[in-house]
Amino acid sequence: MPKNIALIFFFTLTISSSFAQTLQDNFEGTGNVNTWLGDDCTINTTFTNPYPSGINTSSTVLKYDDQGGLYA
Repeated sequence: MPKNIALIFFFTLTISSSFAQTLQDNFEGTGNVNTWLGDDCTINTTFTNPYPSGINTSSTVLKYDDQGGLYA
């Protein structure tokens, strides 16, 4: 019986993780996110990176200005 439960648990995890998606966007035009949407906000995906050093050396970043929407 414990082997059956472990087997069912394993298959459940395997099946549920097979539907996972990987979303990546580096804001340089090579990501797999086509559009960015927000709730009551202004989104600029081509904002010039103010600090292009350290871990983030890209030339552009996402600028998000929240204007009080329900969702971030």
